Amino acid sequence: MKNLYTKFFFGLFIMLMSVNISIKAQIYSTVAGGPWDSTWTWVAGVVPGGSDNVVLQGPVHTSGNTCNNLTLNSNSELFNTYYTITFTANGNVVNNGNVRNNGTGYKFNIQNQTGS
Repeated sequence: MKNLYTKFFFGLFIMLMSVNISIKAQIYSTVAGGPWDSTWTWVAGVVPGGSDNVVLQGPVHTSGNTCNNLTLNSNSELFNTYYTITFTANGNVVNNGNVRNNGTGYKFNIQNQTGS
C-alpha cells in the first residue's frame, strides 16, 4: 500500500512539473483613461506590468511601457506623451481603437514581440 502511494505522488509530481501553467492578469483601463503609470487610470487601481494582458477602454498615454497582450476597444486610444518612446507588447496587439503620435518631431514606436 505504501508503494502505491509513493508511485501516485511521484507520478503526480512529475505531471505537475511537466505542465507549464501561466497565469496572467487581465487589466482594464477606465473609460476616462489617463497616464499608463497612474493607478487611477486602471479599474481596481492596478497598474499593468510586462506580463499582464491589457484592455484599453479610454484614452491612455504612455511613456514607454510594456504589457503582454494589448487590446484597444473602440473609442480607446494609446498615444505617447510628447517624447520619442517605444511601447512593447510581448504578445498580441488587437487595435479596434486608435494609436497616435502625440507631437510633431517625436516618434511613437510599438514593438510587438510576436509579430501579430
